[in-house]
Amino acid sequence: MNSDYAALVSSFKHKLSHHVSFDASYTWSHALDFGQNNTTGASANALLDTTDLTLERGNSNQNVPNRLVLYMLAQSPWHYKGALGSLLNDFSLAPSFQTQNGLPYSAGISTSNSSLYQPGATTRTTLVTSSFNGSSGTARVPILNRNSFTYPKTWNLDLRASKHIVVRERYSLEFLAEAFNLANHQNVTGVGTTAYSITEGTTNHLNTLVPYTSTAFGSTTSTNNSNFAYNVRQIQMALRLQF
Repeated sequence: MNSDYAALVSSFKHKLSHHVSFDASYTWSHALDFGQNNTTGASANALLDTTDLTLERGNSNQNVPNRLVLYMLAQSPWHYKGALGSLLNDFSLAPSFQTQNGLPYSAGISTSNSSLYQPGATTRTTLVTSSFNGSSGTARVPILNRNSFTYPKTWNLDLRASKHIVVRERYSLEFLAEAFNLANHQNVTGVGTTAYSITEGTTNHLNTLVPYTSTAFGSTTSTNNSNFAYNVRQIQMALRLQF
């Protein structure tokens, strides 16, 4: 078993001048493997067919083909004097935006069946209910590649605003306000991954795949519940004394 990773990274940086700095980066990548499962040990049972590893070749669980990150820092350019300066000077604004393709997932088969017809048999055979390969492995659709579907893309906008006030020569105050997921955008972090269930024909003694109806395949089941995106909008404020 091996894995392959190819990537192209581009970036643009505008250093702080005229009170503005800007940073943009874009990454294109493609990760392929045989089903590495992010654990410290091998999991041979988590296979579609334990005798054919080539069926596991597909997009990695961490495959994110496109990712864009933008960041900017803007500082107030004016310099008022006296009390007006204390009120209007030394503001800064720092927005950041990131977006990427959704993570991949496979089309699965419902494992609620406790028995199925073997080819040519007229009676059903009891099997492992957590999979169909007899070893508690994966229960995805055999004719579809692993991780051939993707979640909707995610995007997130954060913002930080600050005001700096000099109290004395060696002392200053900074007021901070930060917003995470400023637009309160709902990022899809869970979808229905079961595409089919199996029915057993008692007259023709055949197993048939039918669309799974309990939760529609690809439909949203959860939002804003992932390490890849912030939750609902969060705002925090702070006051910092520097000396």
